[in-house]
Amino acid sequence: MKRTTGIFALIILLVWGGCSKADYNIPGQKQNFITFMNNAGYAWDSVGGVYRVHLLAGEGPQAANGDSVYFNYIGQTFSSRLGDTFTTNIKEEAKKAKLDTTYLDFSPKGVRSGDGSLMRGLESGLTGCRQGDSLLLLITSDLAYGDQQVGYVPAGTPVTFVVNVLKVKK
Repeated sequence: MKRTTGIFALIILLVWGGCSKADYNIPGQKQNFITFMNNAGYAWDSVGGVYRVHLLAGEGPQAANGDSVYFNYIGQTFSSRLGDTFTTNIKEEAKKAKLDTTYLDFSPKGVRSGDGSLMRGLESGLTGCRQGDSLLLLITSDLAYGDQQVGYVPAGTPVTFVVNVLKVKK
């Protein structure tokens, strides 16, 4: 009996270990971003796996690790085009998107650059930003919410953020 239990446990471990997270076609998501940006005529770059469009170039200080960055944002889903707004800290945008504003904070988001408090894609997209920048960040699902459904965003969904960098504090 003991040997049978051990063999059964080994089989369970092998099967469980062989299971991988869902494949959300990250290369396909990246290609959709590139097609969208090229069709829109955007000049873009990539940083840390995130596609970044500079909608407006700021002239203020550039953020480095450890600096405080304050910004406003609008988060949207993406499926070959900008989709539905699922989060924002801009009250007018939240009302326009018919979001439940009960628990939303409408003050600028403040983070310490490089501290890991943001989703990986948003953190990467803000790398080296300048005070005054307005950025469109296109983030594949693996750098966004991954296999988690978060609020209105289904698991495996690529997202975008329009970010307006209000202040970089050294």
